[in-house]
Formats: sequence, structure tokens, C-alpha cells
Amino acid sequence: KPGKCRLLAVLTVFVLMILFITLSFSVVVPSLLDSIRQFIDSLTDYSSTLGRYINYLSDAIGLSPSQSETLITQLDLFPSISKAVQQYLPRIADMGMDVVKFLMNFLIAMAAAAYILLDKEKLLMGLQKLNYSLFSTDAANYLTLYSRDVQHVFEQYIVGNLIDSLIVGLITYVGCLLMGFPYAPMFAFIVGVTNVIPVFGPFLGAIPVIIILLLIKPWYAVMFAIFILILQQIDGNVLKPIILGDKLGISGFWILFSVSVGGSLFGILGMFLGVPVFALIYAGIRDLAEMRLKEKNIHLEEKAGT
Repeated sequence: KPGKCRLLAVLTVFVLMILFITLSFSVVVPSLLDSIRQFIDSLTDYSSTLGRYINYLSDAIGLSPSQSETLITQLDLFPSISKAVQQYLPRIADMGMDVVKFLMNFLIAMAAAAYILLDKEKLLMGLQKLNYSLFSTDAANYLTLYSRDVQHVFEQYIVGNLIDSLIVGLITYVGCLLMGFPYAPMFAFIVGVTNVIPVFGPFLGAIPVIIILLLIKPWYAVMFAIFILILQQIDGNVLKPIILGDKLGISGFWILFSVSVGGSLFGILGMFLGVPVFALIYAGIRDLAEMRLKEKNIHLEEKAGT
């Protein structure tokens, strides 16, 4: 019956989401933690490999054995990482209250989401009435138009980018397994998470993985570099256009600009959110300009002039 369709659709979405979260925590998280544990246990061996690399480099540039040993001692890289990890692990127990708060907020958010989905039309009509009752017709029209831009950016970029990164992470996991790399879950997690960052994300994810593989087998690092280069070409030319489309309305220059400014101001989060925030600012200015030009009955040609 028509009245039951919305309820069934909402229940289906929530069941699928709960199954996805359960699968992630039961399969992905344990394998990821196991890879991290194995990596930490092997830090001593990797430290020795790094020492050999430094000795080769020292011989190439003419450093004496004592100077190279001093350099290795001063680096103190892997012992520092291991010590930092060991000091951080006991703090996990202190996160219990934060986990409880997160679960409570999650349940409240899910209940709110269910009500919003069930009463979507009524809520939208209420917002429209409030919009046109508080503001002038022109301002209300502008806010209505801009709200569609907001919806479009969130659907096309944020949600689509997360889906694209999930697919890239899964492909990386399968690729690492086929090539026989260790720590496949950890590598896939690094590549998938960093892939949400436009332009610089693929490089940020590939560099630490290549460094780790260099310490294991240099040939592994070369294989992974070739694999990630091919994967990023497929992602940029096939996956992203299919999932995201080319509808953000901003050029590659503005994407690079927004990522750079967002990263310099707010770090990794700014690099991720810089593009959609700038796209919303750009869309707001564009909509305002189009409305003003329409009010003035001005039509601009591609060439200069009206």
C-alpha cells in the first residue's frame, strides 16, 4: 500500500546500514588491528633494514662508519615509534566513556534520521512556509535555489567521494593480496582514507606504504608504486566521473586552490572539506549574480559586452 512504501524503504535502508557496520567491525577492524600489531612487532627488523640503507648511502656519499652510526643513533626512528605506540595503547581503556557517548549520540541520530525520512515532505513544506514568511520573495527564492546547490554538493561530492574511496580501498586490498604484500588491510585502509582528499590524497596515501614496503622488499615498493599509479588513473578517469559526475561547477584550478587553502588553514579535514565548501560559496555567488542579471534583463554573450 502507498502508506507502507515509505516505512518499508526506511526500514530497508537502516537494516542494510546496520549490516554494513556489523560487517565492518567484525571483519575489517580485527584484520586491520592484526596488521598493525604485526607491523609493530616487526619494527626491530625494519630498523635494521633502514640501518643498512643508511650504510649504503653513507658509502655512496663518502661518510665514515662512525659518522653513519652516529646518524642512525640520532634518527632513533623506529624505537621512538614503538615507544609512542606502547604509551598510547593504555589510553584506549580511558576511551570507554567516549565510546558510550558516541553510541548514545549515534542512536539519537538514527532515530532523528528515521523521523526525517518518514516526514520528509511535511518538513520541507514547513521550511518553505517559514522561508517565504520571514524573507522577501526574492530572498526566499534565492535561499530555495541555494538549498538545492547544498543538496547537490553533498550528494555529488561528499557522499560520492566516500563511496569512491571505499571502492579504491577494496581494490587496493585485493591487489595487495594478489601481489602477496603483507599488511594488506592496513595498506588498503591508508589508501582508502587518504583517497577522500582531492589532488594530494593519492600521494599522501602511497608514500607511507611505499616506505614500509621498501623496508620489507624494494621490489614490493616498485610493484605497489606501479599498481597505485594505474589505480589512480582508473579512479580519476573512470570511477570518479561515474560516481561523482562532473557537476560541481568549478574548474580544476579552483579545486587545487580550495584544497591548498583548506589544508593550510585546517589540516587534513580542511583538505577534505575545502572543495565542497568552496563549491557552495561559488554556487552562492553564481546564483546571486544570475538573479541580479535576470532582474536587470541583462544577457551576457560569450564575447565581451551585453
